[in-house]
Amino acid sequence: MFGIESATLALQKSSSPAIKDYAHRLADDHARAASQLRRIVARRSDIALPDRPDGRHLDMIRDLGALQGEAFDKAYAAAQRDAHRELAALLEAYARNGGDPELKAFAAEALPLFRDLAGQAQALKPAP
Repeated sequence: MFGIESATLALQKSSSPAIKDYAHRLADDHARAASQLRRIVARRSDIALPDRPDGRHLDMIRDLGALQGEAFDKAYAAAQRDAHRELAALLEAYARNGGDPELKAFAAEALPLFRDLAGQAQALKPAP
């Protein structure tokens, strides 16, 4: 959810074509992965997905929303680097050690995508 909401902000606020391109891809990829995860969870009664980002990510979205121009671009790029590095680590850990076979398979399948997004986030630069 953080990825999609922050990408929406980037599409509105960024002046960098690279960041806007990244935000488009990020929103599409996160939406696709979230849809796949929702399909898995919909068949289950023992798992409930949250309906909004956690407090830390809500704070990050609020902080990003208050920024403009180059300050926004720098903060957005840093947030994406951190978020995708964290997400890739969580997926990798679950793919390796998770207890639910279906979610373990989802994590293993999603991991390359989010590693790629993490690598792309490393290369993000604000517009000159």
